[in-house]
Amino acid sequence: MASHTFRGRLVLGLALSVAALAPWSAARAQSLSGGMNELEDAWRKHRSTAQQLLRGMTAAEPGDKSHVAALDMEARYLTYRVYLDHLEVREEKQTRPTLEKAFRDFDADLGYLEKGKPGTQAAADIFRDKVRLHAKEVIDFEKAKPVHKLFNARILAEIAKLGQGQLADTLVEVLKDEKQNDGVRYYALRGLRNLLALVQPMQMPPIVTKDQETKCAEALIDFLEKKEGPTKGASREEIDGFRVLRREAVRALAQIHSPSLGEKARPALVLARFAGADERIQPEPRIDERVEAAIGLARMQSTQDKQYQPDYAANQIGRSLGAFGQKFNDEKAKKEGGGDPSRPWKIDAYRFNEALNALKTDSGKDAYVAGVVDRGARILGAVMRGDQPNADDLNWFTTPESDAPNKELFKGVTDSVVKPGKPAEAPAEK
Repeated sequence: MASHTFRGRLVLGLALSVAALAPWSAARAQSLSGGMNELEDAWRKHRSTAQQLLRGMTAAEPGDKSHVAALDMEARYLTYRVYLDHLEVREEKQTRPTLEKAFRDFDADLGYLEKGKPGTQAAADIFRDKVRLHAKEVIDFEKAKPVHKLFNARILAEIAKLGQGQLADTLVEVLKDEKQNDGVRYYALRGLRNLLALVQPMQMPPIVTKDQETKCAEALIDFLEKKEGPTKGASREEIDGFRVLRREAVRALAQIHSPSLGEKARPALVLARFAGADERIQPEPRIDERVEAAIGLARMQSTQDKQYQPDYAANQIGRSLGAFGQKFNDEKAKKEGGGDPSRPWKIDAYRFNEALNALKTDSGKDAYVAGVVDRGARILGAVMRGDQPNADDLNWFTTPESDAPNKELFKGVTDSVVKPGKPAEAPAEK
């Protein structure tokens, strides 16, 4: 994949802000080439029916053309309006909704569907797919501005919470589209994280097929390994913006619990390299990236790959634990006089601790893994209490004593190793 142009400022700004279609008569309103008046007129005709379906007041019937048309029109209105009504333009006497108000309207519909299950499941299935199709139309539309594409990428990320295999294909396509900016990619990554988080073992029918999961893993790994960071001399803002974007990709990959998915996709190896701060990762991974990677690595299901060696994974998780505890100690020493913490340390510690429990359960009676988990639990327990972790526990992870019995993550794969660098990271983002 060709290298992408980096826009760190856009990433920081966005992180803070923000089946055939049923035929009907208003042809122009079905297109982004139509006008807002046509769209709104058509939407009003279907609005009452759509709201009854979304709220579960009427059970949606996939074979009922009026139901499909109403939900399709609601999806068009929510996705098209940002472009057709130029919601990014602010007027002195504002009468049109703002971008955030438009997003809240969409979020309200999503909330009705989530709260109304199982009565709204059929409506959710129809609405979700129509939103997927129409949001993608805006993202691909040449005349749409970056803010219009960004808005719809954000909608795609949220609709992924309803789950659908085709969303995996759509989000991967958006992520790999070289014409899109990093703001759109950020939300594509978030959508993949939301979608993959729904995948459960032995799920029938599965939300995503194994082939779709593999394509997601390959796209995420490709992004993390080939995405070029800021140029030499870039500002700290640009570097941190890149890390925010990269962290979202790590979070998405961490939702995959199979150590490998074919020869081209080894999620566990990429996560191990981030957790262990491999020297090949530039700019060096920040502590928040390392924690997200370590949590994902700890949740790997070793029975799915006979070559996978959990003790080597535990060693990289331990290195991340040691760095996490040391960063907490450093900040605690600096903040004795007061001030806000740079990270939600206690929340991270709880999440990390839950992942360690999963690692211990998966590894059975492995003595080395049990030792890593025990030391890690002491470090995390101290952080959760607001106390400084014991220096001996922190330092152990930097000594040869902590080395795992096995020297590679996948047995017989000589390149499945981590080469720790010497990080000099920037302060962590909240």
